[in-house]
Amino acid sequence: MSEIEKFIMARISGPYGVKGWIKIQPFTVDVNQLLNKKEWLIGDEESSISYPIETSKIHGNSIIAKLINIDDRDAAFGLKNKTILMVLFFPKVHVYT
Repeated sequence: MSEIEKFIMARISGPYGVKGWIKIQPFTVDVNQLLNKKEWLIGDEESSISYPIETSKIHGNSIIAKLINIDDRDAAFGLKNKTILMVLFFPKVHVYT
């Protein structure tokens, strides 16, 4: 059995343009950890939803991305201030004495 830990990797700062793109403020030095994913877990530590990524790229000190099925500014605005999480699995270690 393993334990699941969620780590906050970025925050969605708001919509970017009118076609559903979002602007992201990364909290990690290695933004490739975000850019190389096929989907992001978006929400908070209590509740989150997986969103498939259509495309993402670096834009200055930020990242801009287009998520599948987020097709207009209003839908993108609904994700404002949500966090992008990364899930890591840690095996439980049993110490026998």
